[in-house]
Amino acid sequence: MTAEPFSCVVVGEEALLVECTRLLRERKHTVAAVVSPSAELLAWAEAEGLPAVPFGPDLAERLAPLRFDYLFSIANLRMLPEEVLALPARLPVNFHDGPLPRHAGLFATSWAILEGAKRHGVTWHVMTGEADSGDLLKQREVPVDPAATVRDLDLACFDAGIESFAELVDELAAGTATRTPQDLAQRTYHGAFDGPPRAGLVDWRRPATELDALVRATAFGRRRNAFGTALLPLPGGPAAVRGVEITDRLSTREPGTVLDSGPDAITVATADRDVRLTDLADLTGEPLDLTEVADALARDHHGRFPEPSEAEVAELVAAARAAHRQERRWLRALRTLEPVLPPRFGELGPVPDAGPVPLPEALRAAGGGAPAETVALAAVLALLARLARGGERDVALPVTPAPSAVTGGPTGGLLADEVPLRAPRDLLERTLGRLAGVGRRRGRRGPG
Repeated sequence: MTAEPFSCVVVGEEALLVECTRLLRERKHTVAAVVSPSAELLAWAEAEGLPAVPFGPDLAERLAPLRFDYLFSIANLRMLPEEVLALPARLPVNFHDGPLPRHAGLFATSWAILEGAKRHGVTWHVMTGEADSGDLLKQREVPVDPAATVRDLDLACFDAGIESFAELVDELAAGTATRTPQDLAQRTYHGAFDGPPRAGLVDWRRPATELDALVRATAFGRRRNAFGTALLPLPGGPAAVRGVEITDRLSTREPGTVLDSGPDAITVATADRDVRLTDLADLTGEPLDLTEVADALARDHHGRFPEPSEAEVAELVAAARAAHRQERRWLRALRTLEPVLPPRFGELGPVPDAGPVPLPEALRAAGGGAPAETVALAAVLALLARLARGGERDVALPVTPAPSAVTGGPTGGLLADEVPLRAPRDLLERTLGRLAGVGRRRGRRGPG
């Protein structure tokens, strides 16, 4: 059958979208629009003379007038609404970096490494209302090297995605593409906030291959890591594990025991084989001195890595998942952070001097039914806004109750003990007005 050019809309947020769009244009197909949340990709589309459409709640309305044959969702991490999926005259098609029906959802390459897969793959499939469940259109197998990191496997899937897309585009143009229903009995699914087992905490009681897989499954290189990190509990707080080697020596000591140490590695016993930790970092990314780590363990912890209790691990997993759900929100807040720096108090010290302050009884009585703490917070924020000479500014709000992942111990410091709170521009006027109103009402009622 003769190939016929078609029109399409491409949706995505990573570099694979660029390569696939170039391929479509080389084959003389019409790209009616590029949809992305990425300002960089939208700028690229405009530079290429392509209509650039940002994500938004009215996406279906903006795309409807284009009248296109296919919608290609390429490295797109957002669920598209049914009204968008219904727009293409022929099919909505999605790229998935896993061998569906296995590893549906997100971070398929990390989960493949964690389960010790020897082969992985990529899939192009028809989009439906349920994530990664539509008919298969094209798949390409990808071998998994025993030493591959998630970055390595992602790059292999990138190449396989382009190669298989070229074949699919030609088949769609020729009308020879075939649809194969998925065997959903074989389906596995990973949610966006599942994260690695035990929130990434190393468990020395497990085989060495599992520790090695955890480190490789969380090694994203320079890409943003929204999955999780391999974490090593230490007496003063956790470290990130960035390098590990499995030796050929069987472990004969208790798991977690330090067997040898030096500037280049710490050798530790596991459930089966000794491993060498070759690269540790603190939570800011600064490398740790391995000799100092080993010396501290010998001095303070009998030469063994601490093992959090099951209760501490469960608490961390729950807290980490809850925090993960809000991570994008807090990243946006931190990018636009404008702390309150009152000009009248001189130079700020490096360590905050803080302590509890009892709420005055008059303030408790002035709440008008609102919790006294709420009224006090509003009053303090209003005062700070005045001292900072107006404008919207951020203050640090302590997180309570604080889990052990905040307060200390081997998992302490993983979660922030404070979060930024934006004080609205007109907070002073609103707060003073409300407090004045409360005072007037109390004056009419009289004391008591």
